[in-house]
Amino acid sequence: MDENIILDSNLWIAYFNENDSMHKSATEIFKKQKKIIIPEYIILETATILLLKANRKIAKMFIEIIFDNNDIEIIPSNNIFLFKTKNQFLENKTGKLSFVDCGLVELSKNYKIISFDKELQKSIDKKKNNKLRNS
Repeated sequence: MDENIILDSNLWIAYFNENDSMHKSATEIFKKQKKIIIPEYIILETATILLLKANRKIAKMFIEIIFDNNDIEIIPSNNIFLFKTKNQFLENKTGKLSFVDCGLVELSKNYKIISFDKELQKSIDKKKNNKLRNS
């Protein structure tokens, strides 16, 4: 796959946590990826949830792998992205998207986002449909 792919934190969590109900599905998705892009927000969220729901060893392994893998590109946050994410969050009418999810909606303008979160996927699809109508 040559597409620029971002995997939501729920995929990273399921992949690294073998006890997660979505572990097998996440593993299948990861097998299909050659290069993965991971925003700083996803690193923060994933490491925290792995620490709380799995253990420190797994959270640490996640951090070590993403920072030491040439097939994973890390996107650090910046002021522009922060304010665009803030605007997405404040404009979100459903109230069902986290701040990180709103960041992914913003990033979906330039990247393909893969997530198990149906509400997030719905918001991304809606944003893309609006963009096509306005083109």
